Amino acid sequence: MVKGSVQEKGGYLHTVISYTDKDGKRKQKWQSTGLTAKGNKRKAQELLKERIDELEMTLEREETQIPDMPFSQFMSNWLAMIKPTVLITTYGSYQYFIEKRINPYFDEKNITLQKIRTVDIQEYYNTMLSKGTKWNSVAKHHAVIRKALDYAVKMDYILVNPAVKIETPKRQKFIAEHYNREELQELFEAV
Repeated sequence: MVKGSVQEKGGYLHTVISYTDKDGKRKQKWQSTGLTAKGNKRKAQELLKERIDELEMTLEREETQIPDMPFSQFMSNWLAMIKPTVLITTYGSYQYFIEKRINPYFDEKNITLQKIRTVDIQEYYNTMLSKGTKWNSVAKHHAVIRKALDYAVKMDYILVNPAVKIETPKRQKFIAEHYNREELQELFEAV
């Protein structure tokens, strides 16, 4: 709880705010208003109210702030959380993606949930593609990462989902090859 008063000291008015910090310790904060003691009590009271409101908002932000964690730890926590809500086959594929591919990559990079950026995720996809991973697999990894980060936004762990800005590789159009007359004739003779 935050309480305050206006005190006179040396001919000037000061705001005095008493509060309990996030560790449970009582604190007292003195601040000069810059106003002389004569005829400025009402202005000082208004300033006190503003300072109390500002401090309460700051304390509230500190209480609700989520401690940063490695991105891989968040992914593992998310996987455990969704286990009862998805099919066992879906869970199995998510588990494989996260434990065998996503977590090792982001552990090596030492990227945390609070610090992950769009470029970090894009680099992961580029690394996968450079190692010969097919576009369909990259798209599946993207879906898993995006769902997990959507959950992080929903739970106020992060403000925005950095995976939203990424476009997955476009599906390459299949172009069939046909036998020409000579190849067809060869096939019929072989049959």
